[in-house]
Amino acid sequence: MIEESEFLVDLDTVAEYPSFGVYSQQLQHHVILVRKANQVFAWLDACPHYAQGTSLAWKKHQYLNAQASHIVCFAHGAQFDIETGKCISGPCVNQYLTPVPIAIHQKQIRLIKTHYI
Repeated sequence: MIEESEFLVDLDTVAEYPSFGVYSQQLQHHVILVRKANQVFAWLDACPHYAQGTSLAWKKHQYLNAQASHIVCFAHGAQFDIETGKCISGPCVNQYLTPVPIAIHQKQIRLIKTHYI
């Protein structure tokens, strides 16, 4: 598995932020990493409201609302559940962020290569 994965960032680096954005060479796109409890959730940084997938952050590593309870698209005001990626309010209600398969190995967050991404 590790040979077939892309290193994204060290877990300790992400631990300094409630949310973190990183560029994936494999996906040719930014990925949102969000810590919640002892888990890390990964989503493509692309709001489903527009086909082009507008970036969600309003500034570097800023993907969450003030309460850090939801991912927010700062362009549209849409709010997404951190664990499921489901839009719960805004112009894309009931649509989802695109999940990104990751693994944590030896304190590294790695993108798992898949044929469907």
